Amino acid sequence: MKKIVKQSGYTLIEIMIVLGIVSSIAIGAFVLVGKVNTSRTVNSELDNTRALTASINSSFSGAATYTGLNPANAIILRAVPDNMVSGVNVVNAFGNLSIENAGSAALAPAAATGIILTGVPKAFGVSFPTVPSESCIKFVTGLAATYPMVRVLNNAGVLQYTYHNNTLGLNLVPSAAAPFVETTVSPVNVATACGAAGNRVVVAYSI
Repeated sequence: MKKIVKQSGYTLIEIMIVLGIVSSIAIGAFVLVGKVNTSRTVNSELDNTRALTASINSSFSGAATYTGLNPANAIILRAVPDNMVSGVNVVNAFGNLSIENAGSAALAPAAATGIILTGVPKAFGVSFPTVPSESCIKFVTGLAATYPMVRVLNNAGVLQYTYHNNTLGLNLVPSAAAPFVETTVSPVNVATACGAAGNRVVVAYSI
């Protein structure tokens, strides 16, 4: 009579199940870390932007307009936080920034429309030309909590969204060229404007 020897250890199926569980946990952790990093970056850049615009406001407090404002002059005026200075450029995690009088064509990236403001006595804009879509929603809603106007353009430079709180005195209404114009931020509209892929141009205006 043969003696049946009971094998010890794990079967191939058991090993595969364990590996599957470990892989799922690892993927979940990777996604969570990515979201945490994105949130941390956005919060940091919101703080940097508020510090930048507050310093510019202070530097131009006695002037009637922001004429002459640009990145290089903002650096000369020491209105730019040290961590945002790179030579003659003002930078953040999303790339080089444009800082201009709100009526200046230099505020708009190439081919962008709907950024330049006219009829505003004293205002300037900070343009972030390459905001990743995964950062866009949180960044835009954070800016809207501080600034009188925030605009979003797609990576082709077409205006997608405008938030404003009426303090700029502009009569802004939705149109085919600007489908979302609102005085209260709608997360759904911001998400639509930010899209699912690609970079976005985000512009915040200060007075």
